[in-house]
Amino acid sequence: MAKALVDVTEELARNNRLRGVKMACTSEFSAKLAQSLAYKESYRLAYSDYKDGEGRQ
Repeated sequence: MAKALVDVTEELARNNRLRGVKMACTSEFSAKLAQSLAYKESYRLAYSDYKDGEGRQ
């Protein structure tokens, strides 16, 4: 299902002459999908390092 969504997104991007797409990976599964599609990682934040606006985890 996730791969199908990426395929549709990439097709829409091509049809609208966009130069690329971004994927926000929120799980190991989505990160593995992005990696298998040769997406480039631009940022990584460990869940344990995430803090809300008040500095709480």
